[in-house]
Amino acid sequence: MADFSPFAISLGRLGIKALERFSKASVHVHGTENIPDGVTIFAVNHFTRLETLLLFSEFHRLTGKPVMSLAHHGLFTGVLGAVLEKVGAVSTKDPNRYKIIIRSLLTGDHSWLIFPEGAMVKDKKIIENGELLINGAEGTQRPPQTGAAALALRAEFYRQRIRHLQHTDAALLRQQLDFFDLTSIEQVCEQETFLVPVNVSYYPIRSRQNGFEKLASYLVKDLPERALEELRTEGTMLLSGVDMDISFGKPLDVKQWLEKPSIREDIVTPNRISPKQVLPSRPLMRRIAKELTKEVMTSIYRNTMVNYDHLAGYILKYYPGQCLSFSDLAERVYLAAEMASQMKSIRFHPALHQDRNGHFWGQFQHKLADFLQTAQKSGVVEIVGDTIHKKKLKTIKSFNFHTIRSENPFQVILNEVEFLRPLTRRLRRIAWYPRWLNQLRLKGHSSRLSQLKFATDNNGLKRVESSVSPRFRVLPKLSDLNGTFKLAHLSDLHLTSPNDFRVQELLNKRAYGYLSWRLRRRAEHGSEVLEALLRDLEFIKPDHIVITGDLTHLSLPREFQEVEQWLQSLGAPSQVTIIPGNHDAYVNTAWDQTFALWKDYMASDAAHLDNGSDANLQTTFPSLRVRGKTALIGVSSARPTAPFLAVGTIGQAQLHKLEKILEETGRQGLFRVVLIHHPPGPNTVSWRKRLLDGEAFRSVLARYGAELVLHGHAHRSAMSELETVAGSLPSIGVPSASSLGRNPWRRARYHIYQLSRDGNGWRVELSERGYSVSEDRFIADGEKQLTLPRPV
Repeated sequence: MADFSPFAISLGRLGIKALERFSKASVHVHGTENIPDGVTIFAVNHFTRLETLLLFSEFHRLTGKPVMSLAHHGLFTGVLGAVLEKVGAVSTKDPNRYKIIIRSLLTGDHSWLIFPEGAMVKDKKIIENGELLINGAEGTQRPPQTGAAALALRAEFYRQRIRHLQHTDAALLRQQLDFFDLTSIEQVCEQETFLVPVNVSYYPIRSRQNGFEKLASYLVKDLPERALEELRTEGTMLLSGVDMDISFGKPLDVKQWLEKPSIREDIVTPNRISPKQVLPSRPLMRRIAKELTKEVMTSIYRNTMVNYDHLAGYILKYYPGQCLSFSDLAERVYLAAEMASQMKSIRFHPALHQDRNGHFWGQFQHKLADFLQTAQKSGVVEIVGDTIHKKKLKTIKSFNFHTIRSENPFQVILNEVEFLRPLTRRLRRIAWYPRWLNQLRLKGHSSRLSQLKFATDNNGLKRVESSVSPRFRVLPKLSDLNGTFKLAHLSDLHLTSPNDFRVQELLNKRAYGYLSWRLRRRAEHGSEVLEALLRDLEFIKPDHIVITGDLTHLSLPREFQEVEQWLQSLGAPSQVTIIPGNHDAYVNTAWDQTFALWKDYMASDAAHLDNGSDANLQTTFPSLRVRGKTALIGVSSARPTAPFLAVGTIGQAQLHKLEKILEETGRQGLFRVVLIHHPPGPNTVSWRKRLLDGEAFRSVLARYGAELVLHGHAHRSAMSELETVAGSLPSIGVPSASSLGRNPWRRARYHIYQLSRDGNGWRVELSERGYSVSEDRFIADGEKQLTLPRPV
């Protein structure tokens, strides 16, 4: 008898917490009202290793009963075998396995988890010409296993037999109880046996190289193809973010299947029956088990959580033409989402039910573009500009069973919803309809479409700007002498997700930074906040944007590429000025692979850096950019440091150049804004984060003056005053502009400065914009007028 331990529950709970905290995965449970009060066997589809790690604890939480399962006999060796026994697993070659399972079902002490597919079904292909057939790893096809149904039938058979013998034959009852190591009839649960179909769906299903695969390949040479594919697919799902939806279907009452006369005869027979004995009704029981398995499998796949990938995949597959535009596909998928989300018999991903609010279309477009990349990777389409060219769809037989999730995810997505005939029929109609008819139907959704800012013309709905197109296409007219200059100050965006790396790249200080990112920073900086930030900047329309460092986490080359793409979406280099932070100079890096990608956003107006060997942060800074009557002066305090240190240094060469820039721009009467990452004031941050030559920097400002100093680094609002020849100079720090912030004072915020002439001096109005979690947008959060030093 397996020795179930509370260790199983603890391990499962730890797994779920790790899944949701250590990764970007989210676990959602649906249909819990379908879990019966009786004795339960959960029949679950098997697509990833995650089901075997997490479902035990989740089912225990929902039922209050420990959960047991069968596991392959080859796993029961050494330490792993001991662990499996502790978590409630029974070997498939345990000679007493049937006795163990039936006894636990009779007593009702445990629920059972069984995968009727018998193994992972990586292609999700379970139906062929109307028959239930599963593709095996060896290339053959087989029906699903009937074990779950057979065990449920046998458990209910013996329950009813024991109840009958209780009133007819005490001696035979004693023998029957002894077969199952039961001491009394009271141990037999009176509740009936149920089969509960459970579907586990994932969205999105993507596969690419990731940190898990790279680390495993570094530790173990010549990993098998099967292991590499699982690390590539399931690692990407975890690291990039996946929704794991667990859906419970209607329970199947096993009792009613035992009402056949031949089965009733065996239940009431006066002869002795053992669990291993072949009964006269055995052929009938086998046929019933097959029929019951068919119902279970049908119910499992009919509870698939339908998502945007399914809608887009079916429409793309059945679209009659060979090419279509992005906007045409978007219209059809939008209509499909409107139609499908109204179908009561099918479960849909929450994204299909969300309100069609003002920024829905941008999110929808991003999902569709991501799916098209998957379709292109699968070899079914080629994307040229805004046109999608269909290729001949590859069939599942063209791919190795173990690699199909990475080589042809498009086919996997289609296979997943084959059972949902009412849905797929409607999707085919939407794919077949001429575009003018779809657009006519879209007019019926005019109220929603107006919120989405669809623009209709003779060619249909215009595509919204892509996520990598500049948000500010035309340079705003800069203010003249008497005008107002609107300056936005952002900092510490930490835009990137450092998953794509080589193990060698972490064999330095980055190892500590990566651990910090996995455990803390990854949960602090949200992509939804960055999207809200871009929307708010579009609304505010500043004349210029400055970013005071820390755009990356670990200064990996791939991070610099990601930041470059994001900067292009923010605005042209003439409209955006950046300086580096300590995270951008985490370790020594090759200039041409890192900062050279940002040089157009860092360079001074008068000089453009080349890619020569002399190009570096010291030769780039201090930088000077003049916009109207405003001088933006960038200073770099970013330097590689030892682990656990985040100090900054400017250096004598920069300070010497800075003196000349401040003197010249002051003589021209410009409003001088000095940009630096580290706070220049004393005692602003801890000793390990301080500006080492802060006193020298303050000395330069004291002699030559400035009008405003802006910094980041502290991840909180900060204001101090620095003494100059003309009076007190405001030094203002801003929190991270992307932080979700567990504490409200650390939540995402940025500043808007309105700069204008006031007689012989300057007038500066500061407006704070803070992120509202409940509203998913930035809102006004305070204003103040700054007192500036008067010109000498």
